[in-house]
Amino acid sequence: MNLFKILKLKFYYLINRNTLISFIFGYLLIILVLTIEILNLDQRKADEELINEYLINAYVYIKMFVCILSMYLFSYSISFKNDFLVYLLLPLGVKREKNIIASIILNIILILFLHINIFIACGYLGLMINSFRINVDIINSFINILCLAYIYGLYAMILMQLMKNNFSTIIMIAIFIISNNMIEYNDNFFIKILNLIIPFLDLNGNYMYNNLYLFILIIILIIINMLIYHYRDLNF
Repeated sequence: MNLFKILKLKFYYLINRNTLISFIFGYLLIILVLTIEILNLDQRKADEELINEYLINAYVYIKMFVCILSMYLFSYSISFKNDFLVYLLLPLGVKREKNIIASIILNIILILFLHINIFIACGYLGLMINSFRINVDIINSFINILCLAYIYGLYAMILMQLMKNNFSTIIMIAIFIISNNMIEYNDNFFIKILNLIIPFLDLNGNYMYNNLYLFILIIILIIINMLIYHYRDLNF
């Protein structure tokens, strides 16, 4: 069985009523929050100040929503309820590696699709500010948030494989919240080291180190997930 067919099967397993509700409700909630932020801006301020205020608030809400949804999706996709498909695929000669790769690819595509739509909505609402324009800095910040979502999602997937219960997602959400409160301590040596393992962004969506490192960390976490899945006991 080729990878595309496995992706289709996993899509039908993963996209159930709960997942769809989470996606749609979350997306509409983000639109509502961003709209309220725009309407509450003090129009007496200069356009540049309004844009900066809007984007900082938007990054906070978008980062929180996309990262939490990513953690839920990555961990949920590898839970017994959704990974039961592996017991049907293994007798057909489908290797474990292909199964976990399909899960990761599907999650990456779903989060990317959602993030692009949020980016479009954020840009469209931003046009309510006269001088607002999509620029390289905004695109870079959205790419960083997307990478951050993948990283936390992959960490959640690792914990789900090791702990085999939904408490793993709660742990990752707690780590995400704590790490985001460390922004003001960027000068601390321990925080700089921690930022290499558990990345966090500043208020403008920028990463402390080279953005390329985020892509490298994503690849490392994918490999770790594959290794754990290859050797672990598939009994939940």
